[in-house]
Amino acid sequence: MLLKDRFADFLNEIEQIQKDNEKLNEDILALQKEKAEGYDKFNTETHILIERRVLEDVSQTLDGAYDECEGVRDQISSSIDNAQDAESDLGYARDSIAGATQEVVGLLKVEDKE
Repeated sequence: MLLKDRFADFLNEIEQIQKDNEKLNEDILALQKEKAEGYDKFNTETHILIERRVLEDVSQTLDGAYDECEGVRDQISSSIDNAQDAESDLGYARDSIAGATQEVVGLLKVEDKE
């Protein structure tokens, strides 16, 4: 490659760097302007501003709900235990009723024989 061609390529690169630099400067100025305008320029169609305090309140509410879930889990566990106890009591009651029924049937058979 000739020195003249290399020099032309070098000048082209410098021109591109200058154009890129100008574009970057424009972008920086646009960002600075946007920052200065702040909320007035805020796009409410695509973004929502929420105060930090509101987010903290939501976080606390969620923590409370989580803790409440643990309490409900304990109540459910207790209810399950109570239901199992009731089922056992029901089984004993059925066995007692079945035994009493057999005794009554046995008594009725004795009366029939007499």
